[in-house]
Amino acid sequence: MIKDINILTGIDIVKISRIENILNKYKKDFVNSVYLEDEIAYCESHKNNAGLYAVRFAAKEAGSKALGLGIDGITITYKDIEVTKADNGKPNILFHGNAKFILKNMGNYKKHH
Repeated sequence: MIKDINILTGIDIVKISRIENILNKYKKDFVNSVYLEDEIAYCESHKNNAGLYAVRFAAKEAGSKALGLGIDGITITYKDIEVTKADNGKPNILFHGNAKFILKNMGNYKKHH
C-alpha cells in the first residue's frame, strides 16, 4: 500500500528592477522587514545586490505558496521563510515560526542537513 505523499511546489517571479526601485527608496525598512540577518549579510557582501534580494524575495513568495498560503504578515511573515545557500551552492529554503508549524502539520515533514 502506498501512502499519500505531499509534494510542495510554489513559483514566483519578481522583476529585479522592482526590487532595485524599492531598495533605492526604502532600503533599510524594506530589508529589515523582509530578510533575516544572514540573508542581508549575504546580499550586502555583493556590490550589485538587487538581483540577490529579488531572488530571495521570489523564493519566499514561492515557499509560502508551497504551503498553500500567501505571506499576509500575520499567519506567515517574510521572516518565517529563509533562503540559504549550501557550501556546494545548492539553494535551500528554511521554514521558521508559523511556516514551520504549518509545514510539520502537513505531514511527510523531513528535515534535511
